[in-house]
Amino acid sequence: MENEALLEKFEQLAREQQPQELRSFLDDQLITDIAELIYEDPEQAPLIINNLTLSRAAAAFRILEFPTQEEIIQHLPAHKTAELLNELPR
Repeated sequence: MENEALLEKFEQLAREQQPQELRSFLDDQLITDIAELIYEDPEQAPLIINNLTLSRAAAAFRILEFPTQEEIIQHLPAHKTAELLNELPR
């Protein structure tokens, strides 16, 4: 899906507050597209990471730049941060 269409669809689902559809939509995207989505809309990064399955969240998180990772960690719930960091390779 083209980045602009991806961003529009994500924003629509986030606005409509439909968590099941949002999760399903995000899980259908390529990890690289998830990373692009985060860079396009950094304020929504915690919402994006929080709505991915743990393994996909870790895969997307791993390819993000360090400042972006820091920003996400600061805005995730503590339990989600712990799960995410535990999922990353050491």
